[in-house]
Amino acid sequence: MSQDKHFIQIADINASETADWNDGKGFIPVWLAGSFDGGGYVISDLYINRPDGCCVGLFGSAYMAKIANIGLVDVHIVGRESVGGIAGKSYLSDISSSFVTGSVTGDGRQSSSGRCIYGVPEDAVCEVRGCRLSKPIIRLASVKILCC
Repeated sequence: MSQDKHFIQIADINASETADWNDGKGFIPVWLAGSFDGGGYVISDLYINRPDGCCVGLFGSAYMAKIANIGLVDVHIVGRESVGGIAGKSYLSDISSSFVTGSVTGDGRQSSSGRCIYGVPEDAVCEVRGCRLSKPIIRLASVKILCC
C-alpha cells in the first residue's frame, strides 16, 4: 500500500466469511502507510490463521500511519511473530481511540497472547492514545506489546 493513502470506514463490517478465505488462512493482512479512520464503527469476526506468518493483524504493518476510532470485535488472529489485533507491527505510527476483543495469539517473539492492539520493537517510536485497556504495555524480550 502506498504512503499517503487515506481510508474511512463508513459502516460496521461483519467479517465472519473471512474464516473461509484463502484455504482456511483467512484474511490477508494489509500494509498501511497512510491513515485509517474507523469512524467509530467495528469490524467483527475477523479471522486470520497464519501460524507460520510474520506481521499478522488487520494491518500487517503500519508505517508512519494514523489509525483511529476502530473496534475489532471477536477476532481470531494467529501468527508466529509480530502479531497484533490492529497492527502486527507499527513504526512511527499513532493509534488512538481503538479497541480489540477476541483472541490474538503468537509464539512470543514480538507477539503476545491476548487481545493486543500492536506489537512493536522497543526502540520504535509509536504513540497509542485513548485506547481501551485493561493491561498496560508489557515487554517481551525487546518488544513492547499493548494489550487490552
